[in-house]
Amino acid sequence: MPWNGTMRQRMAVWRAIAQLTQADAAQLAGVSLATWSRWERGTHRIPYREWQRLARMIEAWAFEHDLRPDASTGGSRPVQAERSEP
Repeated sequence: MPWNGTMRQRMAVWRAIAQLTQADAAQLAGVSLATWSRWERGTHRIPYREWQRLARMIEAWAFEHDLRPDASTGGSRPVQAERSEP
């Protein structure tokens, strides 16, 4: 996942990795398909509160699927997360 990219890049890559359509992603984000599409294309600015909510949603999904930024590449590719045993 391009953790160092723009939000619209993160949205598109997340959607591709998660194998979601724009309609699926929009429904998960609680916005219309038209809104999601405009944000992902960059034709409309994402309001700050929505940007924060999307960032949390995408990062929660990445965590849930054991993906995290790889510091050795500037955070540009997912790697398997390390889990500590209790």
